[in-house]
Amino acid sequence: MNLASAAAGFILLLYGTLCHSQETRVRDGQLDVSADLSYYSSSQNFDANEGAFEALDAGHSYSEWLLNSQLDYGWTDRLSTAAGLNIVHATADDPNFTRSNSQVRDIYGVLKYRAFSKPFQVYLKTKALIPLFTVDSNSDEVILGDGAIEAEPSVLVQWPVRSFVPYAEIGYRYRDQGLATLLTYQAGLLYRSRPLWIKAFATGFDTLSADQYTNSPGQRNLVLDRVNAGSLRHYSVDPSVLDAGVQLGIDLNKQFLLLVGYQTALNGSNYSKGDTFTIGIDIQRAMYSRPSKKSKVRRHRRTSRETFEPDESQIDETLFEPDPIQEPSPESNKLNRRLKQIEKELEDSQF
Repeated sequence: MNLASAAAGFILLLYGTLCHSQETRVRDGQLDVSADLSYYSSSQNFDANEGAFEALDAGHSYSEWLLNSQLDYGWTDRLSTAAGLNIVHATADDPNFTRSNSQVRDIYGVLKYRAFSKPFQVYLKTKALIPLFTVDSNSDEVILGDGAIEAEPSVLVQWPVRSFVPYAEIGYRYRDQGLATLLTYQAGLLYRSRPLWIKAFATGFDTLSADQYTNSPGQRNLVLDRVNAGSLRHYSVDPSVLDAGVQLGIDLNKQFLLLVGYQTALNGSNYSKGDTFTIGIDIQRAMYSRPSKKSKVRRHRRTSRETFEPDESQIDETLFEPDPIQEPSPESNKLNRRLKQIEKELEDSQF
């Protein structure tokens, strides 16, 4: 890979974020924007015998930058959906020629539902992938992927215990274009001690149903030898692989996290043996959160006090008028005259 490609990849890495770095969560009203960038390189293949591997021909190697971007929205505290895309820049080197290819490889959608929360969390997931790249065996361009529609239901279980979060996931991946169906899996342990966290994991897949070229894999291998330097990273017949990796992160605050990671292939068959390096900034917090009911009530009350204006049409002004002066009745006038007469007689009697 040339210096310009490496520099562009590093800039994208610093701009992007690395998704799925910590435990899986679903939050009501939350919109997450994430991206991850990884660099993969390989100069070996696992052969058809499980665990055995061999080097590519002298001077042959394969490498790729993969940029994944994803939007994830929580509709409730149990249900979320996501949509994303993968952009790939791949390079295949041999002594005679260096081939490279860049393209938006595929788009995908994910549905995630938290079925149980206690004593452990169980998530039901479904992923559908549509390729924007197709494999052309007559082309001279690097093959970036399998070029197949994929559907993958899976079950994820995680059990947070204080600072530890062990997890495991198993799934079934269907691929069209005559490619083998796969059993996918991953398991790991996350340890959190703010501001640091570390995760160790294993991930991989195994072939369940045979490829249409199981009995004649040479037809695909000839194409890969010509355009992918012989690497079985993509478009291989009946592949399987087991990877192990580790990630280390540090929380700068509640929104930003620095992350470094490494992943390597331990075992497999009909697949490339390579290493993946990851470094970047992770933003896991919501860009939009639906306010709670309590906050809505508080905001309404505060706004009502600040904007209060009396409605004069609803005021009964007669309540503020003085009581009318009543005229004395004839009986009261007669009584008053009698009292004055008695008062005068008393005054006269004193003299």
